[in-house]
Amino acid sequence: EIDHERERILLAHSESISTPEHIQKYLPENAGRYHLYRFKHTFHGETISPLFFLYSVPGHGSKIKQRMLYASCKENVIDTIEKRFGISFDRKLELCDLSDLTHEHLFQQLHPEAVASTGKAAFAKPKAPSSRGPRRLVKPNDNSDEQ
Repeated sequence: EIDHERERILLAHSESISTPEHIQKYLPENAGRYHLYRFKHTFHGETISPLFFLYSVPGHGSKIKQRMLYASCKENVIDTIEKRFGISFDRKLELCDLSDLTHEHLFQQLHPEAVASTGKAAFAKPKAPSSRGPRRLVKPNDNSDEQ
């Protein structure tokens, strides 16, 4: 979290958490936060654990100054973590709605092709008409006496 008075970024909470839904318990509804989350899951029979950088800022409950401060500091926080600690993130996400922080949402961010192939139909563009019919001629109005 950001200490606004001293303009410092502090570690507010650290815990080994098993699910993304568990993080929601620690998210304030009126303030932004940065999160580092290792998302352990199985994909094609293999257990993988990519690292997410999550930036959560609720739009309706937080102050504008606070949202701007979190947004402007985000890249510096990411750069510092990557350079100073040698940590690289597999995915960086911004969450405006805290209910988006679910296993399904994170899985979709990593494997969109797997989610698409499970049978969820995407929007299908309608077919264009095969024939537009005969061309119509429009005759100009030559009524010059109506001026």
